[in-house]
Amino acid sequence: MPIETKTFVEFKYPGSFFSETSSKEVDDRDPGNVEVPEGAFAFTFYDQIVGTAKSCGKDHRVNSLPFNRSGVFYCGGEVLSLAQVKALPGDHSILVGNMERNKWEHVIKCRTGNFQPFENGDVFLEAPQR
Repeated sequence: MPIETKTFVEFKYPGSFFSETSSKEVDDRDPGNVEVPEGAFAFTFYDQIVGTAKSCGKDHRVNSLPFNRSGVFYCGGEVLSLAQVKALPGDHSILVGNMERNKWEHVIKCRTGNFQPFENGDVFLEAPQR
């Protein structure tokens, strides 16, 4: 297998402490071509150099670390400012504290109910891509 650069999409799912992820190879970085799994709230694109190395007479697929990572594409949900989070019903004091300490101007309440920082380079997609 020749050494080449391939593009992947990584899906993000709610997890206990960190987001769970799964990845698959894609032909391009067009978000409109991505079929988002039902349980995923977002995705990113990244590149990887892939090839084959021989060890002990056997071929082994080798991958570089991911690079050229895109911003996060959020599938549905609602982007909220600090003032909007403070106005939400219920106790969101931990989220408010995190926003203030980390200087997050916005968070997104994802379609799966979890909150994530909404940072420069991130993209809100009105509806899940199918």
